[in-house]
Amino acid sequence: MTDDITLSVVLCGRNDDYLGDFKYRIASAINYLVRSAYRAGCLADMEINVVDWNSDTPLSAELDLIPQAVQAANFLAVPPETASKYNGRAEFNANCALNVGVRRSQGRYIMIMPADILVTRPAIQNLLQLLGGGFDTEFDPSQTMLNIGRMLVPWQVVSGQPSLSEWDRYIQLNTRHLFYDNTYHGLCGGYGAILMHRKLWEHSQGFLESYGGWGGSDVELSLRVHQEHAHVDLLSFGIYVFDMQENPAHQLGKITGAGYSRHMRIPGQMHLGNKDWGLRGIDVKTSHTKVDGMPPQLERQPDNQPAIQNRNDLFNALVKNYFLKALFASNGSLPSGNEWACLYPLAWFCATRHPRRYLEFGDGNHHAALVAGSLCDSLEIYGIGLFSSMQQAEDLSYRLYRQRYRGYSRFITGSTANAINRLNGSFMGSPSFDLILYRTDPLGIKGLRELITLFYYLEPGGMLIVTGKQRQLFKKIWRRLQQEWDGFTLLACSQHHTGVLLKSKPAAGIRRPNDGREESVLAAAWRKPGWVSPLHAIALALRPAVNSIYERLKAV
Repeated sequence: MTDDITLSVVLCGRNDDYLGDFKYRIASAINYLVRSAYRAGCLADMEINVVDWNSDTPLSAELDLIPQAVQAANFLAVPPETASKYNGRAEFNANCALNVGVRRSQGRYIMIMPADILVTRPAIQNLLQLLGGGFDTEFDPSQTMLNIGRMLVPWQVVSGQPSLSEWDRYIQLNTRHLFYDNTYHGLCGGYGAILMHRKLWEHSQGFLESYGGWGGSDVELSLRVHQEHAHVDLLSFGIYVFDMQENPAHQLGKITGAGYSRHMRIPGQMHLGNKDWGLRGIDVKTSHTKVDGMPPQLERQPDNQPAIQNRNDLFNALVKNYFLKALFASNGSLPSGNEWACLYPLAWFCATRHPRRYLEFGDGNHHAALVAGSLCDSLEIYGIGLFSSMQQAEDLSYRLYRQRYRGYSRFITGSTANAINRLNGSFMGSPSFDLILYRTDPLGIKGLRELITLFYYLEPGGMLIVTGKQRQLFKKIWRRLQQEWDGFTLLACSQHHTGVLLKSKPAAGIRRPNDGREESVLAAAWRKPGWVSPLHAIALALRPAVNSIYERLKAV
């Protein structure tokens, strides 16, 4: 132990494709923690120990870390030939790995946390202040098990692999709406981090190494520590963290190992009687990441390449029928008339692309906002003219709540004509949107300039939906958009006064828009749900002359 280090933070992992994006998760956790401590001025009071358990290629050779993290993070490598002796029936003995880090930590206090936890600047600042005696407390931190709760960040947000600044924005705008895990009362399970004075770690001898895998280790440890010490949740001190949730599609690959038996007998004392805990006597090599070619900045922008590259792909996707009737039936109202036509592409984009920010120009109804919020529960929604009364405003807010929407929303009222300027002047960061729904009726032909401006706010791969009640007005506006944005992916159905633009250039040789056949297919597919199945409608519209297209659509 050294008096210079107040807090040691211990994480563990392995260089594999665990849950699909492990290297992004652990790199983000390290980078965000280091940047938070650096900005709070307390990085010198900390050390970060990352236990690299059982990796063929060391994590330190591949993680993309910011310069401050390169210097601050210590990688403790336990190679496969050593780790295999302790894995037992589990693929990954997280308990043993964490104990390796705890035993070799130098701080007065030692905190362990999963490798996908984000620690903010206020949290680390308050935590160091608490450990240094800066708060009046009813307990002695050095004699107490200190637990840090977690806010659960939906996996859809994590799948976009936000940069550090994007994480700042998300956390600052959405914390109020996130679920705070408070499930296991009295058992200290489900926390984002656990810390104790190093003397308590040494006396308890850490986690039970004979049980590897995932789940229950925090509960088992707490039941032993509670034999002699109290536990305290630090939420009242403004200390909590953010847990990046896993994509359910990857849950089948989750490490479970032997796990903990519910019938397992809890020891009646705090310590385990394992003097060799944490691989005592085994040399563990410590290293840092390489800095060759590392750009000296704090931010890393992920490569977000649009998944759909041309008009053919977009066309095939938009004839798929998304059954929206049940959603609106459960909320007590159904869209009328032409509204369904814009809801189909909007629902498809939300369900498959998981947009981050959505801008809608409304006409007094809020069906589209309800669809977007229902399918993307962490979406930022910016609405212009979505309602004209307090009752409508409360109705939308309550219906989004019923659909478990947990995102940030902001509604612009007043004159629609200068709404974009007002939004632009008060937007947090640079205005940008992945999905925009523009209705032509409120501004008419005078809104063309504003609509053209919206294109520059649209992210690469983003979608713009244009719809209106007046067919001639829509056709005039759409022709102008085709001239302005020639070369990008556009599809329209004049029968429903609705068109979509995908901000990605079509592949060479794709036929021009609106050649008649596409019009027929979209007109049939975008009808009100329940009237006719989409593939049957396509068959009726295309007739036998274009059966080859029908077979291609059927296979999508």
